[in-house]
Amino acid sequence: MNAQRHPTDDVPVRLLGQSGCRLAFPGCTVYLDPYLSHSVEKLDAPDLKRLLPVPVAPDEVVDADWVLITHDHIDHCDPHTLPELSRA
Repeated sequence: MNAQRHPTDDVPVRLLGQSGCRLAFPGCTVYLDPYLSHSVEKLDAPDLKRLLPVPVAPDEVVDADWVLITHDHIDHCDPHTLPELSRA
């Protein structure tokens, strides 16, 4: 079967570090487990530092149509990121 691919068949994924990513669907942008702070280190465990720098500050996000959280660990359900993303 030789089906032709359409440019919108691919979903651009931007990795946000840790386990988070941004999925840009046509007409909809989804943030999955966005951990865009240092809340784990600041609130929970000073020895647990981010493995990668924060790629974008939460208050700079303006395109979040949906935010999906897989579970309630602080690095997935980030209390320093989610209030800012709700404004987007």
